[in-house]
Amino acid sequence: MECRGAGKLKVVGIIFIIIGAIAVVIYGMGLAGSGLMVGMSSNIAEGSSASQTTVAQGGSLLMVMSGIGLIYGLVELIAGIMGVKNCRNREKAKSLMVIGSVLFILALISSIMSMVSNGFHVSGIIGLAFGVLLPFLFILGAKQNMA
Repeated sequence: MECRGAGKLKVVGIIFIIIGAIAVVIYGMGLAGSGLMVGMSSNIAEGSSASQTTVAQGGSLLMVMSGIGLIYGLVELIAGIMGVKNCRNREKAKSLMVIGSVLFILALISSIMSMVSNGFHVSGIIGLAFGVLLPFLFILGAKQNMA
C-alpha cells in the first residue's frame, strides 16, 4: 500500500535539511562570536566599566539567542533527515508527527515572540503563517502515512 504523505515528507524534509544546516552554521558562528565578545569585554579599558558591562551583557544575550537558534536548527536538521529517511515507513509516522509538532510549537512561539517585541505588523503575521507552514505540511504528511 502506498504512503500518501511520502511526497510531502520528502520535500519538506529536504527543505528542513537545507534550512537546518544553514541555521546550524550561522548560529554556531554567532555562538562563537558571542563567546569572543564576552571574553573581550575584560580587555576594554579599565576606566570605562560601563562599556565593559554593556559589551558583556550584549555578548551574553547574543550567546543565549544563538544557543536557542542552534538548538532549533539542530531539531530542524534532525526532522529533515528523519522525514527523508522514513517518508515511506508507516511505523515511523507517529515519531515524525511528534517531531513535526515540536517544530510547529517552536515556530509558533518564535513568531509570537517576534511579533510582541517588534509590534503587530502585517510582516509579523506573514512571518507567522510561513513559519508554521512547513511544520504543518510535515505533520500532515505524517498523518497521511498513518492512515
